Amino acid sequence: MGALRRTLRLAWSLGAIAAPSSPQAQDSVSSKHAAANAPLFTADAPVTIAIATDLKAFVKNRDSTADYTPATLTIAGAASEGGDGSAPIEVGIKSRGHFRRQKSNCDFPPVLIKFRGHTKETVFAHQDKLKLVTPCKPGNADYQQYILQEYLLYRVYNTLTPFSFRVRLANVTYQDVKNEMKPIAVQAFLIENEDAMAARNGGTVLKAKNAHREDVDSALVNTLSMFEYLIANTDWSISGLHNVRLVRLPNVFGVTFPVPYDFDWSGAVNPRYARPDPQLPIRTVEDRLYRGYCMPPADLEKTIALFNQKRADINALYTTPALLEPQRAERTTKYYDDFYKIINDQHKLGQEIKRACVA
Repeated sequence: MGALRRTLRLAWSLGAIAAPSSPQAQDSVSSKHAAANAPLFTADAPVTIAIATDLKAFVKNRDSTADYTPATLTIAGAASEGGDGSAPIEVGIKSRGHFRRQKSNCDFPPVLIKFRGHTKETVFAHQDKLKLVTPCKPGNADYQQYILQEYLLYRVYNTLTPFSFRVRLANVTYQDVKNEMKPIAVQAFLIENEDAMAARNGGTVLKAKNAHREDVDSALVNTLSMFEYLIANTDWSISGLHNVRLVRLPNVFGVTFPVPYDFDWSGAVNPRYARPDPQLPIRTVEDRLYRGYCMPPADLEKTIALFNQKRADINALYTTPALLEPQRAERTTKYYDDFYKIINDQHKLGQEIKRACVA
């Protein structure tokens, strides 16, 4: 029996996954379900916001365990989304992440926003904490494109399964309340809160490591693994909960549903800072390496059929609307063409996936 399944059995026996009974627990669940159905991630048009704070102090402090830096968030044109953009919202912001949080790697860290003020009747209604993925080096055109490329990878996975994180583009201006730094204007994107994502799918997040093959939904892990192969991402682990979250459903006992995130180290983005793990038999992140479980022939056929079915939808993300530089968009779709040549050729499929899979 897998370690995660033992954890699930223990949680069940202790009543840990029963419906909450206290008013506080019920309020928490209601809030998560409200966030799951909130307006923020139901539209595609970019939301335009300004974040005002002690910008110099924020950029300098890369401690993810530090207190939130006080800030205000103003929504431009919020009236068109059901609110008044003239009223700033009190928030806190802090650095988050790992590689991109380090000063040696990035001039500007990824951001975690904590909403503290009134958000009712705005696009941020029912939101508590949100990740904001922002360019690592503001003003650098390549790093701005990396953000848009990663955003599109979330959208690609959205086409494959609802067990995925929704995202929303954001035009962000960071403003320094002390006027010691010039405003920084970037294109970024917001990521759906993990609890809201789980609630949208009727479940809750389970933060338990050491998941085994029998602990995860087979169809979904097949989709996840093939997607990571499509984008040439090796920076993930289900058992180690590395760039993966697990969702459990109350009516599905003993099995969880894996949801991936954080795709910037993939070959589809190919940022200049990304390097594969030296223990892997690849030289660059553009080299594809299948790291999923071996699939029975029928399951492999179904998984390939899903990706073939969604091929046009995936390619359309790179043309309508045109977010990327034309050459970068063309390179990405050609990169995907190579993937489709592999999965639809029995010889290449055997060489690249069947021989590399984890038994």
